[in-house]
Amino acid sequence: AVWQRKFTASKQGLEQIAYWKGALAGCTQTLALPYDRPRQPFLTYSGDISEQRVSVDLIESLKKMANRHNATLFDIMLTGFSALLHRLTGQDDFCLGVGVAARTRIEMERVVGMLVNTIALRIQVGNNETSVQLLDHHRMLKAAAYANQDAPFDKVVAALNPVRVPNLHPVFQVMYSFHDAPLREVKVDGLCIDQPENISGGSAKFDLNIIVRLQQTGSERGAATVVWEYNTDLFDPSTIFLLQQRYERVLKSLASDL
Repeated sequence: AVWQRKFTASKQGLEQIAYWKGALAGCTQTLALPYDRPRQPFLTYSGDISEQRVSVDLIESLKKMANRHNATLFDIMLTGFSALLHRLTGQDDFCLGVGVAARTRIEMERVVGMLVNTIALRIQVGNNETSVQLLDHHRMLKAAAYANQDAPFDKVVAALNPVRVPNLHPVFQVMYSFHDAPLREVKVDGLCIDQPENISGGSAKFDLNIIVRLQQTGSERGAATVVWEYNTDLFDPSTIFLLQQRYERVLKSLASDL
C-alpha cells in the first residue's frame, strides 16, 4: 500500500495516469445493451450467474488461430466479445473493463492476496473492419494498456472526472476477465474436499461481468467455462441465455475466419 501511494505520486505514476486520461478521453460511457428493464434511479447490485460451456474442440480451434496470428487465447476471445458488443449496441467506440494481475514487480510474486487492478480498454471498431484487423487492434491496445497497468483505477477515474450519474458506473458497465491458472488441489487428512468453481453471491458488480475459466482438470479438461454474472434488475435469465448463444456463434465464426 505504501509502495502504491509512492508510485502514484511519482513521475512514472503520473505518466501512466496521463496515458489513461488521453486514451479514454471522449469515449462514450454508456452501452446500449438489450436490457429487459430500465435502470432504477440509483445503482443496484442484485445479481446472479449463468454458466456457458465452450467445448474442447472450439477452444483448440481458437488456440490454433491465436498461434497463427501471434496472439493469445485471451486476445481471440476478447475480440469475439468486443465484436458481440458492437453488434448488440451498434456502437463503434466504447470502454470495456478488464482485470489485470497487478504483480509487475518480483517482490509481489510471493505476496498472498488478490492484487488485481482494473483497466479500461477503449474498443474502437472501424467500418468494414475484418476479424484480423480487429484482433490486431486488440493486441496493440492490450500491449499499451499493460504497459500502464499500475495506475490505480480510482485515480484514473478521478483524472478523467466524468459526469457522474447516480445509476451508472463511470467509464464502463461491462467487465471481461480471463483465468487460465489451475485451482490447486486441497488435501486434508480425513476430509474429502470439493472446490466448486462458481458460486453466486446473489450480487453483480456491474451490468455484466464475464469471467472465462479454462478447465485444467477433470473430464472437461481443455474446455472453458464462461461465467456470466449479470444484474437481475436489468436482465432476465432468458436474455443472458440468448447472449451466450450469440457469443458462441461469434467464436465459431472467428475460428473459421481468422
